[in-house]
Amino acid sequence: MVGSVVLCILCSCSKDKKEPVQTESMNFKMNGTEYVLDEFKFGAGSPAAGNFRLRSATNYGTTIGVPTDFPYWFDIRKSSSGSICAVLMPKSFPIPYIDSLGDCNFQIPVADQNGNVLSPDEIYYYESGTINFTKSNCENESYFEITCLCTLKADMCDLNGTFNLTFKNGLNQIVTLTDGKLFQANVFQ
Repeated sequence: MVGSVVLCILCSCSKDKKEPVQTESMNFKMNGTEYVLDEFKFGAGSPAAGNFRLRSATNYGTTIGVPTDFPYWFDIRKSSSGSICAVLMPKSFPIPYIDSLGDCNFQIPVADQNGNVLSPDEIYYYESGTINFTKSNCENESYFEITCLCTLKADMCDLNGTFNLTFKNGLNQIVTLTDGKLFQANVFQ
């Protein structure tokens, strides 16, 4: 009798379980070393035109990157036509600020904030690979806009993606990002 009461309680509890909330994160291996970036260390975008962008997080309104244990700043883009362009820059470089998400003109600085010359040979450019992403839970949602101190509405979706990418620098050194996975909620469309 006690066993059937316990079994009944366990059965009723399992019906009330909810799906766990997915954590915003990006994880991948670089040349075999695993990296995990939380939601504050990367940004993803999927504008309505079908372009996709994955980049290092910056402090709001600056080209100063948010520190991570990953040794490079990154900017990875896939256009609606399927072409991919991407760059990995040593952290001694400032992160280029670029509004045009579909554009592959990275405008990489040749000097750091102190005026020291930076070698373009140290920059890794996309050579080959794949990026896939899907959108889900798309809704028109309210958000707070700091520039006007007001509430606005915009179409937003959750973004899931995978990637495997190979990069090469001017010194013919290769970097591979493999087994890449990302999830970000409420991405502007």
